[in-house]
Amino acid sequence: MAVPAPRRSSRKDARRGRIVLSFFLAIPLLGLITTLSAALFDLVPANAVRKGQGAHGIYRVTEKSCGTHGCVIAGDFTITGESTPLWSGVSIKDDGSGLSVDQNIAAIEVDGSVYRTGDAAWNHDLWVLTLASPALALWGWLVVWRPAVRRRGALWKHLWAPLPLN
Repeated sequence: MAVPAPRRSSRKDARRGRIVLSFFLAIPLLGLITTLSAALFDLVPANAVRKGQGAHGIYRVTEKSCGTHGCVIAGDFTITGESTPLWSGVSIKDDGSGLSVDQNIAAIEVDGSVYRTGDAAWNHDLWVLTLASPALALWGWLVVWRPAVRRRGALWKHLWAPLPLN
């Protein structure tokens, strides 16, 4: 007669399940926080470009390489009235689809980043903030608030219960 294998405690299984679940719930949170912070940090210089603030000059495309996820553009930025480039090998905040090598375009430099004159980069940042902020609020409601209210206790007490020190 075969002896049944000893079962692990269901308490350990539940704890492991909560740890794995909390890990997979944290991944979207980190993605949302990263996206929001990148948009927030880029919104200020992009808005300055929209207003025409910054160093005006000419951007000359020296390299262009396109792949499946868009084009990477590198070039030299020279301030208007200067003969030597201020930045060499700098990328421009542009999708690069309409640019070709040795093309000169009007550009603005703000905080070390070069933007095309009249660029609407701030529109992209504004859309990201508009869409990611409610997504972050929805994540907080679904993952933190709603389960905590349902259990009538703190969610973190259940997710991060102290592990036994055996």
